[in-house]
Amino acid sequence: MFNIILASLSVGIGSYILRKGDLFGVIFFFLKKNNISSNTIFLTLGGIFLNLIGIYFWQESSKSSLPYQLAFSLYLSLTIIVGIIISIVFEKIEFNLNLFLGSILLVTGIIILSIDNF
Repeated sequence: MFNIILASLSVGIGSYILRKGDLFGVIFFFLKKNNISSNTIFLTLGGIFLNLIGIYFWQESSKSSLPYQLAFSLYLSLTIIVGIIISIVFEKIEFNLNLFLGSILLVTGIIILSIDNF
């Protein structure tokens, strides 16, 4: 279960960092068709690296005794929660009632769908 938490954290943070970068700009930079700042390259490659670490932790979580449906719903729910926290902290998105209720309903839906498969 600890690996699922680490996977969710690294994917949530990595996706935020990757969004701040420019994936296509980095690809064109390596193809020598575009000039790009070193900060953008660092953010893009850092985001990709964190997402790869998240994949590693997700693969390692398959060795745990948790059923796949429970592990997957836990991973999705935690990734949504990490994304919301990152948006509130770094992007200064206001945490209002609509965001709270929408997040609760989404996480609850994921959990209900996974419980039916047991």
